[in-house]
Amino acid sequence: MKNTNTKKRNSNQRGAEIERKVMHFLQEREYSVHHSKRSVFRTGPIIRCNSNDVFGCIDLVAVKPGEKTRFIQVTTTSGIGEKLKKILKIKWNLKHSNVEVWRYASKGRFILMQLKNKRLKKFAEIQRNQLLLLKGGQCHDIELKIGLQKRR
Repeated sequence: MKNTNTKKRNSNQRGAEIERKVMHFLQEREYSVHHSKRSVFRTGPIIRCNSNDVFGCIDLVAVKPGEKTRFIQVTTTSGIGEKLKKILKIKWNLKHSNVEVWRYASKGRFILMQLKNKRLKKFAEIQRNQLLLLKGGQCHDIELKIGLQKRR
């Protein structure tokens, strides 16, 4: 009998690896980051994972003095609609926080989206550890004012 949990376990491992990359990216820019970790347990030959997401939809919480708290959902899939449904169940105070989805596209490239008016709006990309701010429909190699400047 074929083990169907191999794919799930590998996708969970890949997701955790991508979350760690985002966490390190933010820490390099002087954020303090809380990472919600999955709990893994075995039931006989089956390995299971429980999600411990903050509010059931957030993987990382990043804080930095003088800036809004950033609630970040990291994903490797294009199923953004399902992520948005979970995010919209929470009554966010967007005056004091940013709610973001960071989608891993490929080869170190991330697409960054922010919650605005109950929709996710693309605001930046990360390519080769460089932050590119979306401006006028195109990405520009400049630093964001929301605190993604790299430590000098």
